[in-house]
Amino acid sequence: MHAYPTAIPVVVLLLTGLLLVSCSSESADPPPIPGEQEAEMTTTPPETEEPSERHYEVTGVLRSITPSGSHIVVEHDEIPGFMHAMTMPFAVSDTASVGGIDVDDRIRFTLVVSSSGVVAHSVRETSSGEDR
Repeated sequence: MHAYPTAIPVVVLLLTGLLLVSCSSESADPPPIPGEQEAEMTTTPPETEEPSERHYEVTGVLRSITPSGSHIVVEHDEIPGFMHAMTMPFAVSDTASVGGIDVDDRIRFTLVVSSSGVVAHSVRETSSGEDR
């Protein structure tokens, strides 16, 4: 008896696998239409681009702070033009700025929003009348 009859299914399986791999590695996007990419690039003038950083003044109540001081959880008031009032965590740019602040203190900080993330800067305690 020859080993050929048992080798044929193995070869068929290998060829089927190669065919599936080559089909799945092809791009699902159709090829670009000549001139289409250039048209898309010129439709958005540079003046309408978003600024690289946006700054918002935030007020709220400190609800927790990590032992390292690198993150705080704040029950913040509405941030006009950015988000509704809610309780959420924020990364802190300068851990020393939160050193003298206690849980349940009213705080104020500048929220810097950029493509690299959202970070609380200049965190400081405030009196209740100062932050409104």
